[in-house]
Amino acid sequence: MPIYIPKKSTFSPPSNFEIEPENDNDYLLDPDQLWDCLPQPYRMINKIINQVLDSVWEIVKQKEKDAIEAASHVQPPSFESHNIVEGFEMTTSMTFIAVEDCLLIGLPDGLSVIDAQNFETVTEWDDPHAEIVSVQSLHIGKEMHLIVTIDSLGICRLFLFALGNLFCIKAINENAPQAEVKTLCQKCFLSQGGEYIGVVLENSSTHEVYVELYKSPIETWITELESKALLIQDKETDKEAESISFDKFKSQLNILEYEESIHTPETSLPKKSIRISLDKLSSAAIIWAPPELIAKLKPAAPLNAAISSLPPVITSAKGGDSSDVLGMGHNHILNATHLSRREMMFKHRNEHLIKYLPEEKQELSSSPNIHFLPISRLLPNDLDTATSAKAPVSLAVWWTGHPIVAHYSLSKTSKDLEWKPDLVWPYSSNITCSAVSGCGTHLALGLEDGSTVIWDWKLGLCKSVLKGPEKNSVKSLRFLEPSLYPIDQPKFPPYNTISATYVLAEYSKGSQLLFDTLHSSHQIPQSLATEPEDDDKLPTVIQIIPHAPQLMFLVEKGGKMFVKDITTGSLVCQIQLPSPYTLQSPWEPIFAFTDKNHSLFVKGEGLLETAEGSTERSTCLFHVQLETFPALASYFNVSSTEDVPLTVFNTLDQRIASLQFYRDQQMADRKARWATIWADLPSQLTSVQQGLVSRCNSQLMCSPKLNASTEPHFGRR
Repeated sequence: MPIYIPKKSTFSPPSNFEIEPENDNDYLLDPDQLWDCLPQPYRMINKIINQVLDSVWEIVKQKEKDAIEAASHVQPPSFESHNIVEGFEMTTSMTFIAVEDCLLIGLPDGLSVIDAQNFETVTEWDDPHAEIVSVQSLHIGKEMHLIVTIDSLGICRLFLFALGNLFCIKAINENAPQAEVKTLCQKCFLSQGGEYIGVVLENSSTHEVYVELYKSPIETWITELESKALLIQDKETDKEAESISFDKFKSQLNILEYEESIHTPETSLPKKSIRISLDKLSSAAIIWAPPELIAKLKPAAPLNAAISSLPPVITSAKGGDSSDVLGMGHNHILNATHLSRREMMFKHRNEHLIKYLPEEKQELSSSPNIHFLPISRLLPNDLDTATSAKAPVSLAVWWTGHPIVAHYSLSKTSKDLEWKPDLVWPYSSNITCSAVSGCGTHLALGLEDGSTVIWDWKLGLCKSVLKGPEKNSVKSLRFLEPSLYPIDQPKFPPYNTISATYVLAEYSKGSQLLFDTLHSSHQIPQSLATEPEDDDKLPTVIQIIPHAPQLMFLVEKGGKMFVKDITTGSLVCQIQLPSPYTLQSPWEPIFAFTDKNHSLFVKGEGLLETAEGSTERSTCLFHVQLETFPALASYFNVSSTEDVPLTVFNTLDQRIASLQFYRDQQMADRKARWATIWADLPSQLTSVQQGLVSRCNSQLMCSPKLNASTEPHFGRR
């Protein structure tokens, strides 16, 4: 029926305030609530108990919130550091090289490696057009590290740091200077051993984002470097032998004028000579094998919504398996063209109302996140290909703005670079973050609706789905060390049967919760921080401090730096830079921790007054020794624990071996116990015999027949 609207009539726009908010109590969420199986008066008692429990739970939550707020108001002790690393004021990025105890610093004109103890330069790599904005380091062998850098132009480079030198192996996406269409690198992911490299690239023209997966020839690199090092060492040794023999000949001739001018070198080869020789031959003699491109991964293609002539029903029915058909039933066929026409008709009819709708969010380019995972029962084909328990055999990829995790097997033998996922996990909400445990057996996913899903990847089981605060999305997830989780292992059986740890979840509005991987989805999380009232107290960076798993480094939006105890949720101390310096860019600070001496390198900036009376912006790289802080001394004195896997899976052979070892250990104990038992056996037999004799005597004395028969018979005759 048509609706006629008179001319010059005023139209009142819809108001969101007139619509009453929906309440979950208005809907019947559980169909079983239609019938109550409890009769009276038990039904009333059950409702009263539930009300009491709900009220008690609200009181407990409020008290916990008050305790966290009271602890946050307590000002922790603050410590300042005045140690400045000279010559690195223009630092753009940095990371720590653990085995070598060196700091890798990105600069506007290249890279620099310095000693973390005395701040002396070890080696450098110069390129005036390469401003390094991101740098990663991974230990791949004895005194060898794989380094991946990304500069401001979006070029990804691979380096090898060995024998005190930086060797540039390859630029992954090197572009021509005059090229109109360029390939830019967004970020890079490395497997645990460096066998695989995932590079996220973007086309500057079409803004298409995809992933290129490379396999790095680490064994070839190590072999080539070791062979060149031995060759150079032999040459240097020959030169030393010649110089030593020449010195002996001069000493025999007693030529004193040459003793001061000629220096006799040492017999052992110094490291500096090897470093210089390798640096001279790195570009000419060492030809590095490039990494092999094995796959290109792209997000799921959107539906084709181009307006075209509607295909016939028969043609659509035949092509029902294509991605263009959304749904197909007995009497209807829906495709993308039909939905686009429906949307066009809706906008035409409601043009006067659409302008009152809230503005839609701009669609951001989707960015992938990658995790290299070990063997799992979900991909049984990879069980035979893994060389070790931690070796990567599969790849998990999820894209921002998508609710799907795609798993790819790395053991594919086909030459086709366009891989299809071997396993797909769909979720009800978009994925916002993810984390993998240190042992690689557990995978945690954070969703946009605030839920956290924890998977046991090795066994292929979803352990729990944890709900966070309302109207919050999960910002970041972290697995803590299992040593922080208290578990009482049973005395028997003699092998581990239980293992768990905490998962630290950070939410978009600043709250922090602590879950565990042992209990199910109905666990009560531990609250570490609530939503801050002040926007400057919103955390921007959270990182676990190395070799101190109980502490985390916290940076607030206002620029303050704190050290926080994870187990209690209290602030231990505040780190301050000397006045007038503050933390540079608190939303993306430049900092790095060292392992051996528990130090923090952080970049700060401040306004300094010049001699002319004007102000000038200055930047410095500060060195903070955390061991000198009295509040942190007790945390660093704790000995480090071994890496415990979160998935406890003992094979039959392992259980038999553990039981046999336990029995052998108890053999000496059993021999001592048997010797004691045999020694006490005579005394026990004697006590048993004495007990039997006393029992017989008591029975003889108490029996009336026996007493009567023993009495004398007088007067019978």
